[in-house]
Amino acid sequence: MAFQSSRSDRYKAALVTLLVQGALFYALLIGLSGGPVTKLVERSLIYIDLPPPAPPPEPPVRRAPRPQAA
Repeated sequence: MAFQSSRSDRYKAALVTLLVQGALFYALLIGLSGGPVTKLVERSLIYIDLPPPAPPPEPPVRRAPRPQAA
C-alpha cells in the first residue's frame, strides 16, 4: 500500500527543502568568501584593460531659418 500524501504535505516538504538548500548555499558562500578558493581565483584572474569610453557626440548645430523671398 502506497503512502498517500496530501497537497499541503507536499508543499511543506518543498518549502523545507528550499529553506535547507538556501541555508546550505548561504553557508557555502560565507565559507568560500575568505577561504583559499577565493584567494586562488583572485590570483588567477586576468584583468583586462578596457579602452576609455568615447566622448559623447557633439550636438548638431542649429541654423537660423532662411528668409523667405516675398
